[in-house]
Amino acid sequence: MFAKEHLSAARRRLVSVIALVGVVATTFAGIPNAAAAAEDGGVRSLLYARPFTLEEPYTYVYTKEQPEISRGYILVLEVDPQRAQPRQTDMPVLFVGSRPAELTNRGDKSGRIIVLVPGDTVLSESPLFYGTTELPERIDQAQAVQQRDLALEIGVQPRPATEIESAFDKGGDTLAVRQIDDVYRELADLIEEYSPEESDLIEAYRMIPSRP
Repeated sequence: MFAKEHLSAARRRLVSVIALVGVVATTFAGIPNAAAAAEDGGVRSLLYARPFTLEEPYTYVYTKEQPEISRGYILVLEVDPQRAQPRQTDMPVLFVGSRPAELTNRGDKSGRIIVLVPGDTVLSESPLFYGTTELPERIDQAQAVQQRDLALEIGVQPRPATEIESAFDKGGDTLAVRQIDDVYRELADLIEEYSPEESDLIEAYRMIPSRP
């Protein structure tokens, strides 16, 4: 199991790279009353979906409860590039249903974001949207549900069934690996395909070593 303080040295370096280029932003506390600013929630389409399973669970640190996760999804989303623009403050959290997603790239130039979400998320029931400006690790389950419900109220809907089916067809078979580092290494090829401008992140993910 990988608690936040027990991340491998390679993953800590990777997090530093992402922080420097703006994926991790400093934001203010508090949950606003509006979940998103537009009916599409800033997410234009679901391009790719692939389930993954882990032999060794890891701590999902992108929600206040920090649950242990042994399965999840890799998703590629086409988004409004303005929503993905790195900021020093007020960076909106990307939600998949009632889960803050783990952003693994910037996507502000390509308009494509690769994210990880826990596997108990039902995509056919989950709106995809940018919500509150907050650090995801400060958002508890009740606040996340509130965000989802607000998104639904303003008209953000789950992606169409045909789009979800096409995304899973594109993703292919479940990625069954031992640990989360193995999932991160797989992201290099996805970023190269969907957001090739981010060569720094592609290299960083490929440098994550296998651990015994």
